[in-house]
Amino acid sequence: MFDWLRRMMRGRIIDDVPPELVQCEFGCRVAQCANGKWLTCENRIQAMNQELAALPSESRVAPESQRAAVADKLA
Repeated sequence: MFDWLRRMMRGRIIDDVPPELVQCEFGCRVAQCANGKWLTCENRIQAMNQELAALPSESRVAPESQRAAVADKLA
């Protein structure tokens, strides 16, 4: 009955978090990082390294969306 309301609210309130920002959104106390700080953030890099270490070796290439996001930050 309220399914339409839930879908509408989800679209307006809750946005998906890109994979490269998950640690920043949910595992960091800093409210807003400057681009330069994000690139060198130890918290983010450590979390990414832990995720990569847990993957099988053939899966350890960063997804295209993540490589593009980092390239955009560096530009």
